[in-house]
Amino acid sequence: MTTNIRDFARALDRAAATLPAEKVLRAKQQLAEAALNRLVARTPAATGHARANWQVSLGSPAIGVVAGADPSGADTLAKGVAAIKADRSPFATVWITNNAPYIQTLEQGGVERPPAAMLALTAAELRRK
Repeated sequence: MTTNIRDFARALDRAAATLPAEKVLRAKQQLAEAALNRLVARTPAATGHARANWQVSLGSPAIGVVAGADPSGADTLAKGVAAIKADRSPFATVWITNNAPYIQTLEQGGVERPPAAMLALTAAELRRK
């Protein structure tokens, strides 16, 4: 999965090199918002803690675990979209991270849980756009 995400990032970089900066910024914001929406929607919400932990940051990944829960994902989406729209740098990296300690188990599955594949499915979908 990591290879697919890295390949996707390289493809985006190649495409961005051919566009004017304002188009790159707009495309980056649209892509980031679409990714965030898909990730939050696909995250299992037994308690809402994993959904609450999708964090958007610019330039470097967020650190730390978000306390609390967001079963609907609405607050997480609102915060994330606000951060994405505040971005004014067309070539800065937008990070969408989740530091919940069990997020990898949700993504890949476990002994009694099938994989949710939030990242894998989202990357595959957005790559086709």
